[in-house]
This record gives sequence, C-alpha cells and structure tokens, in this order.
Amino acid sequence: MNAKTKFHVSVMDARLKKMREERDSFEKQRNELLNDMKETKFKAELFDELLNSFSDNLLIYGALAKSLVDRYEINKDLESEE
Repeated sequence: MNAKTKFHVSVMDARLKKMREERDSFEKQRNELLNDMKETKFKAELFDELLNSFSDNLLIYGALAKSLVDRYEINKDLESEE
C-alpha cells in the first residue's frame, strides 16, 4: 500500500468515524424524543381522566346545588306566605 492509498484510507476512516458519531447522536435524540412523546401521551391521558372525573363530579354537585337552592327558595316562599 503506497502513501497515497494510506492517506485515502485514513481520510475514509475519519469520515466513517464522524458518520458513526452523527448516527449515534441522532439515535440518542430519537430515543429522547420517543420518551418525551410517551411521557406527553401519558400526561394527556391522565389529564383527560382528571377532566372527565371533574366534569362528572361537577354534574353531580351541580344537580345537588340546584336542588338545595330550589329547596331554599321553596322554604323562603313558604315563610313569606305565613
């Protein structure tokens, strides 16, 4: 192997090393992005459950509050008639 060939081989090795480093960097970024996406999906599902639970409870407590207000108004009307 002559000097020119050795030089070309060393240049190709350097390029290959750089490409492998870039590949590893991209793979790491991809894995981090996938983990972030999983975490975001998990948090979105928890938020949806919380929101549904809150809205269900709001309907229940809203109906209870309305019935209490109605009872109060009926009692108030009865007291004013006496």
